[in-house]
Amino acid sequence: MELKISERINRFRKDKNITQEELAGALGVSSQAVSNWERGGYPDITLLPVIARFFGVTIDELMGNDADSQKEDKDNYYDLLRASETPEDRVSVIIDYMRKYPNELTYCHDLGWAYVRGWANADDNECDKMKSKYAADFESAVSRLLASSDAYYLTEGSALRTITCPESELNAHVRELPIKTRRNALIDRARFLRDSAAYQIQYHLNTYEEFANMLDTRCPDEAGPTTKADFQRKIIALIEAFSENGRLPEGWLLFRGYKKLVLSACLFGSGDMDEGWRAFAEGMDDLKKWYPITKDDPTLPVGDNFFGGLRVHKDLYRAVAPDGTTHKLYNAHHALRYHKASDIYSFLICPRWAWFDSARSDPRYTAALDWVKSLADAEE
Repeated sequence: MELKISERINRFRKDKNITQEELAGALGVSSQAVSNWERGGYPDITLLPVIARFFGVTIDELMGNDADSQKEDKDNYYDLLRASETPEDRVSVIIDYMRKYPNELTYCHDLGWAYVRGWANADDNECDKMKSKYAADFESAVSRLLASSDAYYLTEGSALRTITCPESELNAHVRELPIKTRRNALIDRARFLRDSAAYQIQYHLNTYEEFANMLDTRCPDEAGPTTKADFQRKIIALIEAFSENGRLPEGWLLFRGYKKLVLSACLFGSGDMDEGWRAFAEGMDDLKKWYPITKDDPTLPVGDNFFGGLRVHKDLYRAVAPDGTTHKLYNAHHALRYHKASDIYSFLICPRWAWFDSARSDPRYTAALDWVKSLADAEE
């Protein structure tokens, strides 16, 4: 902890409008001792209560450790970080504050992330040197985060542990993280380990999961069938942007097929029966391509341009990278819950989707329903 006794003694003496000699006489010490204190030396510890009483302050105030001083010091924290010229300077500032304020987890949090991300642009030797130099401080920070009762800091500590743990412990630590934060932790882990191949895979897995969530964004029924139909058209256009050489990769057929069925319901609800039936037929056509597929190959391509050649399993729980490694999908199956035929069947018969009512008695609808039900029955 940085002690501010020298500047405090100097300030308090001047506030009293007395000389160093006069202060020395009052305290029973030499004027050279007072001069030394004000130049950065420290009084004998037994003199601290005497000096504090003379100035009418507490020992904490004399040392610059009172509440006002701490607030002023903390207010300077982010200015000091911004002024740091190197990652090591930044880490040093954070460690100083972590030691001064051991009960405040903000500094443990900041140190953890500065440590795992700070050396990204350093060469391998410099990176290893810095990691080794500050490893003990990092471990102390993470341990304190993991001991916290605050859910936010506990999660952050778990993420930092996931990034830095041995490979043998990785799966256990990943499971401790909220689903939506797992992929980011694995991306940071690849960066931390300086594994460019793993980083590329994790990056593309993240891109796929992010798009899966975005494409399942919902427009509330209260907006009305016309507004909701326009919304679905835009989502479908985004899906079709993944087409390569004029063909949509098979991994997106379920997404587009489901969205086409939703569009058809909106069109039926707004009275546009002709366009509604076109959308319904196109949606069923996508599903008829999706469900019988992959008897020999259990994975489907999602595209090279955006997704680096990933192939996804039909259950949306796994993906295979171009190098043949299999990876868990943490978020795609939560984004779209209609990957089973039984889910589509429940959707088509659901009374809440009253916009389908004008089409339910049509032979085209009942034939589609019978086909989906036969698939659903086969799943059981």
